[in-house]
Amino acid sequence: MAIFSESKSAWTIKRKYEWLYFQKVDGLNVVGNEQGLIDGQGSSWWLKSAMRFSSCNNLYVSGLQYINSQKNHVSVNGCDEVNITKLHMIVPQESPNTDGIDISHSTNIHIHDCTMATDDCIAMNRGTSDVIITQVTCGPGHGISIGSLGKDVQTDEVQGIHVSNSILNGTDNGMRIKTWQGGSGFARNISFTDNSNSN
Repeated sequence: MAIFSESKSAWTIKRKYEWLYFQKVDGLNVVGNEQGLIDGQGSSWWLKSAMRFSSCNNLYVSGLQYINSQKNHVSVNGCDEVNITKLHMIVPQESPNTDGIDISHSTNIHIHDCTMATDDCIAMNRGTSDVIITQVTCGPGHGISIGSLGKDVQTDEVQGIHVSNSILNGTDNGMRIKTWQGGSGFARNISFTDNSNSN
């Protein structure tokens, strides 16, 4: 089994908010054999992101396992045409804000055939549109979330989110839309269909 791990002392101030960072890489494929392991040694961090993709179009991420992430396991920001599949994520129940996949300012996202026992399994934030989520097993944790939207009186827009044929195991909220009082914008064209809940 291949294990990717790096000590906390090896980090620099320049990359203090993520562990593995990919920016402006089109057609990027990040593929594991479903036996490789990314150990984020998260208990000493829990304020950072493990793997961040920024402005990467035609992105494909598959076959990776994550344990003990520092914060978000996978962050997708400013990306278009993203396919994420066959990821397996596990964190201790007491870990704070360790979302599985966190998406913002991105479009045309397909997430399928993943297993996530994380805080929010998938969180879709401002500027996110056209997301299809299928055959995901989520929980325990908070579930699948849209938002938070409108924090600090901001205008946030999320649309075209479709979650289907997924399983929620012991989640606090199942599937939800989170908003802040005083914010503006919209969350529209959203569907949750043919999902099961084992709470």
